[in-house]
Amino acid sequence: MSLVALFLVIVPVLATTQKVEAAWGNLGVYNMPSKMRGTWVSRDKKSVYNKIRITKNTITLTHKHKAKGTLSANDISPQENVALITVYAANKYRGAWQSTLQNAEHSSLNVSLIKRDDSSNYRGQGYIYEVNAGKDLQTRYTLQGNGSSQKIFLYQDERYLGTATVEQIVRFLNEINCDAEISHLQKKVTIGGSS
Repeated sequence: MSLVALFLVIVPVLATTQKVEAAWGNLGVYNMPSKMRGTWVSRDKKSVYNKIRITKNTITLTHKHKAKGTLSANDISPQENVALITVYAANKYRGAWQSTLQNAEHSSLNVSLIKRDDSSNYRGQGYIYEVNAGKDLQTRYTLQGNGSSQKIFLYQDERYLGTATVEQIVRFLNEINCDAEISHLQKKVTIGGSS
């Protein structure tokens, strides 16, 4: 990046975060004036950089985060629901859920319905849903309620991991823009032997 291009990137960012002197003098990467040092956050929507960190000898540019996703918590198909839950659990809890998601890249994502017995410690109502993609990693979930406020209780090896509503899951996945991943994964979902 040339010095002129760097100047054109930094000046609008600095101007939006703090008033700076009109004349910078000699803008150099080395021996940056101490009043210019620090971390600057862009509030200019046209800037492609989110942060600029200036030290005495370096300037580090950080690109803005990618755009947010457009997933909706309304009118979700059962296959999309499985994809949302799997991607959420893989990103939130890692471990076996992440392995299940990675395995789904090379095979289908199968959901088996398990009847509860009276001794089960699972929360929620109805069936226990076991998600696997070729390997049984005991990644499971249960449901309670319906619609966007439906609660999903997540488990791994019968160990309770946490709870989230469909709306919370969608909000989380939109923050990390998982639209394409959900769209791709839901086509691979088979529930109780039928896709």
